[in-house]
Amino acid sequence: MMRFLSRPALAILAAFGLPSAALGAVDPLTFNERVACHEAIERVYYAHQIGATRSFEDAVPRRVIESKALRFLDLSEDLKSQRGIEITPAMLEAEWRRIERATRFPDRLQMIVEALGDDPMLVRECFVRPVLVERLMRESATASRANRPLTRGRSS
Repeated sequence: MMRFLSRPALAILAAFGLPSAALGAVDPLTFNERVACHEAIERVYYAHQIGATRSFEDAVPRRVIESKALRFLDLSEDLKSQRGIEITPAMLEAEWRRIERATRFPDRLQMIVEALGDDPMLVRECFVRPVLVERLMRESATASRANRPLTRGRSS
């Protein structure tokens, strides 16, 4: 079972370079490790952007990468606390298999895996988790809208 810290707590940990486990979280990665992984992934994406002329550092500032890393941790926590969905290792593995089967760019996927040091845990936590979390949030939002009564015009 993974627990995640709030955005302010993660910011404090990042400022001091401490692992998130220092405040009782069971996250296997420090915030800075997550940011480094997200940066590696973003570098692969940026290298394949058509017409990109700026340096990676100018085009994708560190604060943008940090924001993305925090966003996915926040969304994971929202899934658990608001929708009762906790991301499990089995879910991450199933999503990885889905990504492998469905990718239109297997060479780029391999580059991402290599950028993460061919480490399955890093791939699942920093590449697969964000994909899965976004998909589950979209599906959950769609289901919520489908169950909401429609309102027509103003009542008189």
